Amino acid sequence: MLFGVHYFGPLGVMSAALPHMRRNGYGRIVNTVTDVALDAREAYGFAYGAAKAALWSATLGIAKQVSGQGITVNAISPGARTRLTAEFIDRDFRGGVASGLDLSPEHVSRVVAYLCTEDAGDITGRVIHAVGGVIREYTTTRTSKSDLVDRFAVAIVS
Repeated sequence: MLFGVHYFGPLGVMSAALPHMRRNGYGRIVNTVTDVALDAREAYGFAYGAAKAALWSATLGIAKQVSGQGITVNAISPGARTRLTAEFIDRDFRGGVASGLDLSPEHVSRVVAYLCTEDAGDITGRVIHAVGGVIREYTTTRTSKSDLVDRFAVAIVS
């Protein structure tokens, strides 16, 4: 059920919208993902995180697929206090750090609105985290310089 709502639902919407966007040579898609896809500290259960991780990946893949067609595909990872999140946030979210933050949804909606403008036509395949007026971009990196890599180097040297 969670996978259907949080992955297949957005995929269906994109599949329906993309032909129209391609015909018009213009379109803006902004999916909603979450840091729960990457952060095991949250207790949402694996299905929700897995669905959002799949949507995260689909966002990046579809952005590549429609590159150069006037269509942008991005994702927002919102942090906001809404009807749906209020109970969770008010119940000592991450040790109560959220209690003093301005988590109004307007901070998130401004980012989404900008991603839908002409000015944002060069922004695609990106994941933006917006919370409390702070904006961050999620990026992934691969490194050979970490404690884990060093451990493997020692453990599997022949």
